[in-house]
Amino acid sequence: MPQLLHPSHHVTDLPQSAAWQATLDIAEQLFEMDQHRRQDLIVRDHMIVKPPHSTGPTPWHQDEAYWEEDKIYQELSVWFALQETTEQMGCMQFIPGSHHGKV
Repeated sequence: MPQLLHPSHHVTDLPQSAAWQATLDIAEQLFEMDQHRRQDLIVRDHMIVKPPHSTGPTPWHQDEAYWEEDKIYQELSVWFALQETTEQMGCMQFIPGSHHGKV
């Protein structure tokens, strides 16, 4: 499945989009930051490209599996679609409570 690290380096107006700004607002609230510390956030953007009519699903995974075990993270993963998406189209799903189990 094609992937692109840091799509914001290629689509330079992406960080000014309403969705991007909303994710920063959510991070500020969850991490109890004020807007003056917004620049302290480390943003790593990643895009998975699923062409129309592709048959391969993105396998279930936990983002934490990609983190280094010896570090303590204050991490937030946010997913948003760049186009209209429905459940029938196979949009992102989460397993409720899965963050309480093992990686």
